[in-house]
Amino acid sequence: MSLNAKKDPARIEPGMQVQYLTGVGPKRAEQLARLGVERVVDLLYLFPRRYIDFAAAVPIGSIKGPAREVALLGRIVSCRRLKGRGGRITGFEAVLADSTGKITCSFFGRAFLAGQMETGQRWIMFGEVRQYRGKLFFIPVEYEQIADEPERSDSGILDVRGGVIPVYPLTEGLSQKILRRIIAAALPAVARLREKLPEEFRARLGLLGRAESVRILHRPESIARAGEAHRSLAFEELFYLELMLLGRKFHLGARQRVRIYEKHNNLLRRLARVLPFSLTEAQKRVLRTIDSELTGPHPLNRLVQGDVGSGKTIVAVIAALRAVENGYQAALMAPTEVLAEQHYRTLNKLLSPLGLEPVLLLGKLSAGAKREAADKIARGEAMIAVGTHALLQERVKFSELGLVIIDEQHRFGVNQRLTLKEKGSHTDCLVLTATPIPRSLALTLYGDLDISVIDELPAGRKPVATHIVREDKRVSMYKFIGECLVRGEQAYVVCPRIEEDEQSELAAAERLFALYRDKIFPERRVVLLHGRLAPSEKEEAMRAFESGAAQVLVGTTVIEVGIDVAAATVIVIEAAERFGLSQLHQLRGRVGRSDRQSWCLLLPSREAAPESLERLEILASTNDGFKISEEDLRLRGPGDFFGERQSGLPELKVSDLLADYPVLLEARRAAEEVLRADPWLERPEHQQFRKELILRFHKRVAFLRAG
Repeated sequence: MSLNAKKDPARIEPGMQVQYLTGVGPKRAEQLARLGVERVVDLLYLFPRRYIDFAAAVPIGSIKGPAREVALLGRIVSCRRLKGRGGRITGFEAVLADSTGKITCSFFGRAFLAGQMETGQRWIMFGEVRQYRGKLFFIPVEYEQIADEPERSDSGILDVRGGVIPVYPLTEGLSQKILRRIIAAALPAVARLREKLPEEFRARLGLLGRAESVRILHRPESIARAGEAHRSLAFEELFYLELMLLGRKFHLGARQRVRIYEKHNNLLRRLARVLPFSLTEAQKRVLRTIDSELTGPHPLNRLVQGDVGSGKTIVAVIAALRAVENGYQAALMAPTEVLAEQHYRTLNKLLSPLGLEPVLLLGKLSAGAKREAADKIARGEAMIAVGTHALLQERVKFSELGLVIIDEQHRFGVNQRLTLKEKGSHTDCLVLTATPIPRSLALTLYGDLDISVIDELPAGRKPVATHIVREDKRVSMYKFIGECLVRGEQAYVVCPRIEEDEQSELAAAERLFALYRDKIFPERRVVLLHGRLAPSEKEEAMRAFESGAAQVLVGTTVIEVGIDVAAATVIVIEAAERFGLSQLHQLRGRVGRSDRQSWCLLLPSREAAPESLERLEILASTNDGFKISEEDLRLRGPGDFFGERQSGLPELKVSDLLADYPVLLEARRAAEEVLRADPWLERPEHQQFRKELILRFHKRVAFLRAG
């Protein structure tokens, strides 16, 4: 069948391998695979990343100054290669003209256009108008030759009688022209796409059908029509995501509590006597909510979100003590060994005066130490267990697990919270995060949890002063840090982040460590911390810094979470433009943990782009983590918001969580309406929803199979 599909478009099926399409063979299929395209349906869902709209093209004569995102339509009246020193070809230049005027178009580094762009041809271009020495010129980002006559479109020159040009994501070896031709060959399969939403449901919400939406996005009659199609497909995708999350939330909430919590306050009163600080009103408010849910009819299932330094850990400790007072165990799982050890030390310090000894379970422990920890947990001798994913191992059994606490869940796989919860029956669950999550991400990543926010810092904390330090001020910066060290304060130095090259990153850390140890502060003790050190070396560095024996800690982003040293008042971040805003904010949170003034010093590299420096200015202008996270999401998109460790975000093929936030809210409201009327999706009109949920989410909707 697949071989005949090259001859007969009616035989093209969505599930067919793309190599059997007209114009695609094994080599071209390899190129498409780099774009995530293996089957025809993948190709149909490879949507344009933007459109060039003929209707938006401006007369060239109307351009009076620099402008971003301009579309121009005209004819080439002259063109030439650009030459640099020694006669080397450095680029290409063309003059584009229409009836109102002309402008020079500069194509830096694209000398190959000399064989494609010729005098007399019509082109549409999209890009930026810039000014240099009083003269305006155009930097095209997208450009397409367009046909003078419709019949010429078969030659590969674009026929845009519809007025809108789709611009697709590309990979090496694929041009817009080739990809458009391949997608055109696949479009007959649109008619065989199965509708995912019932017709009556779509009509009520003003949504187009799936097949019609896909066709329009590849061949829109107008930008407005493309927007309508995008909304319809984004709604479908987000509706099923929210139906899954809200369904899980509903069914967890519908469970009856199996553990009885009574308000024994003996341990809590004793803790209050040893706490060296008072709780903030925000902490008290969140604890009242947790208390009411622990003593309520349904299990606790809540996210506690708070900015760096807001005091989430003590909230978790008090919740754990509530479980222990009632005879139940608590487990705290952290994403890294450094953070788990920090939590363990904090808990040990707070709980040992109460006669409680938490147990620590890490992957790096010896087999004997792991076995001993697991035995204490199984026998119920250890009422509080702290660890990493080692807590998830099958051999770890709890005597009576009542409360699961998960720190920074977005750094775990999506099902690990469920795995730990399943070690008890109907356990209560508390999720902590110091990463302020934008609203749209919270509704997708944590949509099955209730959310509390600790929006107040402990009394006496001063905002961290953040400054961008230019290279010519580096010596002055070293002098300033030295003055801080003289006062008994400490400093962190974070080495540059090097994408996808851990060895280079570690080498950079070693060089920076040697510089600070041997040249800058030879009279001080400087220690190094990175992920590849032996466990004993890591522990030695951490202990030295925490005790004050070492004054400077040089490290990679392993210090991002889990280190709490009140005397640390300075953090230096080298090549700061290589980090995301939210990660920089997390790093900044390592200082400012006492009533002393603290500083975050951002050192951009010499080659930092202007837009990167703008991001650093945003960080320097505010300490509000939620404002920073919204800006970070806008700049980097949800895929990169948490960095490469993120594994909890759903894969979204159509939706943009920032741009489509109104659609997300609409989809969530529709999902709530369906579940309120039919929680188990048992009605005949909801069977399609039920089947689609099971198909998309498998284990995450196990409650439907049970219902």
